[in-house]
Amino acid sequence: MVETVDRFKLAKEIDKHWGLLQRPQRLKVMVQVNTSGETNKNGVAPDNCCTLYEEVREKCSNLETVGLMTIGAFDHDLSTGPNPDFQCLLQCRENVCKKFNLTSDQVELSMGMSNDFEHAIIHGSTNVRVGSTIFGARNYGPKSEEKQITGNELKDKNVLPKNEEIATTSNDELKNATQTNHISNQVEKLDINDSK
Repeated sequence: MVETVDRFKLAKEIDKHWGLLQRPQRLKVMVQVNTSGETNKNGVAPDNCCTLYEEVREKCSNLETVGLMTIGAFDHDLSTGPNPDFQCLLQCRENVCKKFNLTSDQVELSMGMSNDFEHAIIHGSTNVRVGSTIFGARNYGPKSEEKQITGNELKDKNVLPKNEEIATTSNDELKNATQTNHISNQVEKLDINDSK
C-alpha cells in the first residue's frame, strides 16, 4: 500500500509503473491530506481531497483508492482536546463517503504515529504508523552506498559457513520481488513538483 498520494501526477506515475508489473491485483493507495496546513508537510488541502480521491479512483485503473492519510502536527497537546488534524481527516472521510456513496467502513483512515497512535485509534484511525516505537528513531544522516550481496558472497567472506544451505527463490519470485522493490524505490525518487 502507498499512503502518500498527494497529487494526481504522482498517482499517474505509480499507476503506470504498477501496470508494467502486470499484477492481477490493483495497488492499494491512500490520498495524503495536509490537515495541519504546514508548508513542510506534503498532502492535498482538505478542500481538494474529494477531487484528488475522484481523479485517482476514476483515472488510475491499476490503483485501488482505499482511504485517506494525514501526518498532522506533532505538537498537539491532548489535554486541550481532540487533535484537530484527526478531526479534519474525519471530516474529509465524511465528505468522500457522501460524494461517492460509501460507508465509513469503506474508507480507511491512516492517522497517528508513535507519539499519538492511541489517541488516533480512539478517534477512528484504522492504520497507525509506529515505526519509531518498534525500530527506534530514524537516522537522517548521509546514506551510504548500498550493495546487494548474494549468499555465495557471504560464504566467500566467511559471514556464512561454507556448508550453510542458502534458501533459493525461483526466477519468477525473484523477478516479482525485484520489480516491486524497484517500484517502491522509484516512487521515493520521483520529483514531481506540480500539483496536477
